[in-house]
Amino acid sequence: MKIIITIFFLINFLYSTITELANKYYNKNDFKKAEYLYKKALDQGENKAIIYYNLANLYYLQTNIGKSIDFYKKVINYAPNFKDSYLNIAKIFYSFENYYDSIVIIKDYIKLNNSDPEAFIMLGDIYKKIRSFGKADYYYLKSISLNKTNEDAYISYASLYIDLKDYDKAFDIIETGLLNIENSFNLLKLESDIYKLKGKYSDAAIILQFILNKIKTIKNQDKITIYNELSELLLQAGYLNSAIEILKKSILLNPDNINTLLHLDLIYFDNKKYNEALNFYFKLFEINKIEAYKLIKKILIYAYNEDDKLISSIILKFYKTKNISDNISNLYNVKNY
Repeated sequence: MKIIITIFFLINFLYSTITELANKYYNKNDFKKAEYLYKKALDQGENKAIIYYNLANLYYLQTNIGKSIDFYKKVINYAPNFKDSYLNIAKIFYSFENYYDSIVIIKDYIKLNNSDPEAFIMLGDIYKKIRSFGKADYYYLKSISLNKTNEDAYISYASLYIDLKDYDKAFDIIETGLLNIENSFNLLKLESDIYKLKGKYSDAAIILQFILNKIKTIKNQDKITIYNELSELLLQAGYLNSAIEILKKSILLNPDNINTLLHLDLIYFDNKKYNEALNFYFKLFEINKIEAYKLIKKILIYAYNEDDKLISSIILKFYKTKNISDNISNLYNVKNY
């Protein structure tokens, strides 16, 4: 649970100058000056609830937890419907494993607003944490009933049953979510995870491939993660060549990902696919010379030790076109290749 630390801005031109300056210092992490100005704004009669809320966030970021809670409570005294103050107090209690007080503060908020899905998700999370699974189920379901397109509610609800190893129930929850939120990246990803937990690697891979094909708004970092997971699933399912192709796509998206490069290299070596490896590394050389060179040289060392003249010839010709010379290539009589 993350604390909400949004700074609120006053729409009050009589006093806005002090508050705006305080916010600027806050955003620069100059909390001492920000605190001084917020308190000065209070003296001049600015909106107490908003100033107290900004101060509460400031104290939280300084790890002055007790004072932070006190100021969130001051916000509630002046503005009983100020949602973020209730939820932030609850999250702080939760982080210190004070689950009972966390539940109490959320229920106090629900008395004022019983139609907020986020509050019911939080209750579900807390009851799940204290292993009161029936109540967790009730509150997750309540959250979904309030907003059938709330992705977080379906994820939390399904995760409850994944933890309980009731994968069929979790799957049903996700399928219901997908009926209401078409092509949800996170729900589809969770569905793939369930198949993986059940040992159904091919089905898990199909879901990830569906994500790549159908969801056009995936960020590159998420796409790289999907590629890497998909390659692992394909390896588990016995589709070696497909796994290699997927890893190559991942590397071309992020040529600096050393772990993925080394993983692909290990697959090439384990399966003696040296020619295929070289074809890809020569292409990679154009976008990441340093890492590609290291991988090519590794194969040249292998060829030298195994006296593989064909592989050596391919690499040394490449070296010549790129004006590369190193301690291994110098061991060869270049005229022989």
